[in-house]
Amino acid sequence: MALRKCKECGGNVSSKAKACPSCGAPLKQSTSAATGCLAIVAVVTVVICAGLLNFDSSPSRPAPNPLQSPQSDTPSEKNASADAVPSKESRPHGATDTARKALDSDVTIDVNVTELPDRRIRLHGTTNLPTNTNLMLSVEERMQGGFHGQSKCSVASDGSFSSEAFGPSGGLKDGLYIAEVVMPIPRVQPDDVKKIIGENGENLSGPLVENGSFGITLSAKKEFTIGGAQAAQAQQQRAKNAQESIAKLKFDICVQLERLLEFKDKQDFKTYGFGRGGPYHKWLTDVEALRDSQPKGLTHAVPLALRAAPGDLIMLGMEYMRKQRETDYTRQILPELQQTIDYADYLATKSQRGRNDP
Repeated sequence: MALRKCKECGGNVSSKAKACPSCGAPLKQSTSAATGCLAIVAVVTVVICAGLLNFDSSPSRPAPNPLQSPQSDTPSEKNASADAVPSKESRPHGATDTARKALDSDVTIDVNVTELPDRRIRLHGTTNLPTNTNLMLSVEERMQGGFHGQSKCSVASDGSFSSEAFGPSGGLKDGLYIAEVVMPIPRVQPDDVKKIIGENGENLSGPLVENGSFGITLSAKKEFTIGGAQAAQAQQQRAKNAQESIAKLKFDICVQLERLLEFKDKQDFKTYGFGRGGPYHKWLTDVEALRDSQPKGLTHAVPLALRAAPGDLIMLGMEYMRKQRETDYTRQILPELQQTIDYADYLATKSQRGRNDP
């Protein structure tokens, strides 16, 4: 504790005392504490002033908003961000097809046919149908039993479509053909397509729209020719030859069916059947030869059901031989076979010929 002299009596007095203990004279407080406080205030003031003198004179920037994402610091970074195109991965599905999302007009399907060096053909074209629309493409020859082929594809992002090659390995024969492009019913289309054309195709319009029993479809056709100026004539001759082949095959089967119906209930047939050396073995070999002479393949001028008829006739004869009576199988197959070969017409023609003979 510091001591000081009393100015009245000269006695020693504590620096913290308010009055002299000897004479009672009041004492003034030391100004050291106040002076210390003033010194601190002065130092703070100097620091503030120095900061103001050294503060950057550039425009102040707003404090960042903690709720906002950081911004680019330089103009070049801002421009790069504004001009950047989203990558393919970041774009929404179908963003590349924005211009083709809405059907603002009637549906159009342009069909083109390209003949390949091997005389097969390829269908291709363009349409305003949405991307991924499923299409069925077909080529059919304009004659009974002529070539017929089908293919399928989907519409590309640019509105184009293309088929596989149509035609047998040897190429298409000379003649007239029809190419067709069909959009199946909306129910079998992808979901992104149905959003544009409508769940039931209600957004589709134009002359290509067909309202069938199963729903709305679209169809566009185009005729074309394979071969030169004589193509149509060559096709007509092939059609004539095909009709003659069909008529002869029907007649031959009718003759053998008539023979089978004549002997199926005879006792010697029930005894010997089609056994080798028996009286009816030749019938079996004749029908087998007729069966084996038929051309193979789905596409032929002679209908497939007629080419299969000799085999059906053999099965019918075998059933009669084994069961020796009418069965559910014979009662089913016999009328079908008779219809395929026009057996009633054969009998009518034969009866007419019998009446005309002297």
